[in-house]
Amino acid sequence: MSELSVRSISPEPEGSSALRLWMLVAAVGCWIFDLRMIYEQTILTRQKGPQILGFAMAHLHPELLVLGILSAVAAYAAAVVFVVRSAIKAAFRKLQLARAEWLAFAVLLAALAVPYIPYSAWQLGTLIIAGPGRSGVEQLAAAAGENQRYLVRALLDAGVPVNRASEIGGGTPLNRACAAHLQAMAEYLIARGARLDDAQECRKIPDFASRIKPIPPEPDDGLPKVPGLTVEVRSSEN
Repeated sequence: MSELSVRSISPEPEGSSALRLWMLVAAVGCWIFDLRMIYEQTILTRQKGPQILGFAMAHLHPELLVLGILSAVAAYAAAVVFVVRSAIKAAFRKLQLARAEWLAFAVLLAALAVPYIPYSAWQLGTLIIAGPGRSGVEQLAAAAGENQRYLVRALLDAGVPVNRASEIGGGTPLNRACAAHLQAMAEYLIARGARLDDAQECRKIPDFASRIKPIPPEPDDGLPKVPGLTVEVRSSEN
């Protein structure tokens, strides 16, 4: 008669299920917030131009903003507890953590990592998948003013016109680059067909000022003028 080896099954350590639930709940809250932020950086940006992240959410869905903050605090705290607890187990008890606990920790880390993905990376991904959309000009002007050359190049390659002025303000992409004193970016835009004469901010850069047509003087109408102020004199008949 063969001997049957009996393998003892150790119960789940106390606190493991509570920590796992803590991590999962915090991760769900973070993922709800993350998805909203991804929407702002992709779909909303493609439709309406670059966003001030969280601004629309704070006005339309403030509860999501509060949820995101509370969930992030809970998530970081849970991650610290998990790491410390794992280190103590490995050092003293040499017990392996359950697979479900590691899975919950991985989901938590992914939720915490999403906000660290650069805004421009979401823009570039959206551009590759769906094109520049209606806000291509606004995205190009903003990218030029922030020295995001790879995004500028991708937008130009996608057919966004280099000389069209942004409706949001700041003029053409070249004007935005010169306003931010980004001479290398300005030179790149000029090489891609940008017109210096449409970018008055480039007058502030000596290398460009001499290449821009001078502003024609205002016609003299005979009225007295003070710099910054025009006084119009009219005669009244009694």
